Amino acid sequence: MELQTACRSATEGGSAAGRAAGSARSGEFIGPGGLAELRGEPTRVRPSAAVTDPGIGRRLWEVSERLTDVRFVLPAPV
Repeated sequence: MELQTACRSATEGGSAAGRAAGSARSGEFIGPGGLAELRGEPTRVRPSAAVTDPGIGRRLWEVSERLTDVRFVLPAPV
């Protein structure tokens, strides 16, 4: 398979990202609606277990703070 047939152009990708960002509601996940969610028009998708895992989110946040040297004080979860 040629790369050209597997990927969107920059314009197509930007357009899809813009449509997805503009249509998402809080808590929704938007991704490609095609086979295996690898390509296709933006649509609501089910998040993987890793995306909703609080421990993974906490570790990602901590690593991001360390790598960027930016700290945020967040309220404790309810």
